[in-house]
Amino acid sequence: MVTLLLPVAGNPRAAQAASDRVEDERRTPSNRPSLKILAVDDDSLVRETLCAMLEDMGHVVVQAESGKHALVAFETPGKFDLLLTDFSMPGMTGAELAEALRQLQPDLPIVVATGYAEALSPSGPGITRLSKPFDQSALASAIEAAVAWLSASRIKPSPA
Repeated sequence: MVTLLLPVAGNPRAAQAASDRVEDERRTPSNRPSLKILAVDDDSLVRETLCAMLEDMGHVVVQAESGKHALVAFETPGKFDLLLTDFSMPGMTGAELAEALRQLQPDLPIVVATGYAEALSPSGPGITRLSKPFDQSALASAIEAAVAWLSASRIKPSPA
């Protein structure tokens, strides 16, 4: 992300105020609730970067380097609020992992990150596709969409 700050001609205080607002936005944690997220990617650099972005957004992150490791992590005490997984991984794809974890937690919101064509990525209720490459804003939007599904699915229509 690039931020360009241009001084306001003749008003240095306004320029400083704008600069201060940008710095405050960077420092202020999101007002969204913190989620416990299982982040899965076989590429360690991508996984570390992803986890850093998630933690910067205020989330609690558990990392896994494969679908197999994600299944083990899922057995630990405490429910996960979201699965964020790469689609293309050796041994078990993100779609296979999502299906396995949905057997254990049917209401688990899922974000699948992929650089592949949409036809290859999983779809269905509560599964949000995140196109690679992505920035923190796109990541936040995908998480919000996945969690919104969960909220919407819990709303019961009132009797008529």
